[in-house]
Amino acid sequence: MLNAQGDCAIAEIDRAEHEITCASDPVLRRDSLRYLIHIVGDIHQPFHTVADNIGENTLTVTVKFGGLIKSPPKFPGDNLHAVWDSTIIKQTTYAWGSYVDRLEGDWLLKHPEASQTLDPVAWTLEAHALAKEMSAGVAIGTVLDDAYYNKALPIVDQQLGRAGLRLAAVVNRWLSTAPACPLP
Repeated sequence: MLNAQGDCAIAEIDRAEHEITCASDPVLRRDSLRYLIHIVGDIHQPFHTVADNIGENTLTVTVKFGGLIKSPPKFPGDNLHAVWDSTIIKQTTYAWGSYVDRLEGDWLLKHPEASQTLDPVAWTLEAHALAKEMSAGVAIGTVLDDAYYNKALPIVDQQLGRAGLRLAAVVNRWLSTAPACPLP
């Protein structure tokens, strides 16, 4: 995942930290915070960390699982990346806000340790290993059934929960420490 400067997501997180804490321009600080939120989320989505089939965007699959909603998606043809970006979540709750409520009511309370690792390289390696695990045996045309959903859902919960807790911990760390900014 390269940005406009040709850097990877890890370098962009470092850049955002510096800009959020040191930039005098409030627009730059705001935009850096937006990028930080986006990038931390991205590196927790497992298929954002692999180059295989361009992050599994070209690995077409058929979704046959109903999830907790119990009815198969209206558009069952998809790619594996998109299944992880949105289909699993949509088949779990009817609205994104409901998914947040689901995590806050269960996963987040049980996993405070998720924010102890504040190393973006470690986050990326974790997600990469999950991508390899969850794409193993999935080929073009694979039908993703309830067994796949049941295996994937705890990982989606885990990765969304980790991303939120880690983002909060990073922002809190940055806001609570004096920045090491060069003098103007």
